[in-house]
Parts: sequence; structure tokens; C-alpha cells
Amino acid sequence: MVSADMQRAVASRDLGMQRITMYTWWIGALAAAIAAVIMFSFGRHPGDQVVRGIVVPGQPPAAAHCPCTATSGAS
Repeated sequence: MVSADMQRAVASRDLGMQRITMYTWWIGALAAAIAAVIMFSFGRHPGDQVVRGIVVPGQPPAAAHCPCTATSGAS
């Protein structure tokens, strides 16, 4: 026969395994959601175009407004 202490120990172990499994699924789902947010935030922008595998920005970069910049070949 199994003693009452052994039954309580088995029940506690089963409850602990259920909790660990539940937390593991929650952490996995949270990690997947965070990965999706990071992917969309650092991914392509809606105005970008892809030409032969090269991402072309929807808007060209702005010109520099600093007096310290000079054009190539200027002296």
C-alpha cells in the first residue's frame, strides 16, 4: 500500500509539473510576441521597394546641412 505521505508527494509533484509546463508555454508565447514586434519594427518600411533583391528606400536620404561638408574634389 502507498502511504498518505507518498500520495501527497506525488500530487505535489504533479501540480508542480503542471505549473512549470504552464509557465513554459506562457514564456514561449511571450518570446514569440516580442520576436514579432522586433521583426516588424526593424523590418522593411511600407514605402520601400525590392529590386532584384536590393531594398530601395521609398525616399532618398536628405542632404547634409552642415557647413563642414564639402563636395568631392573641392579645395
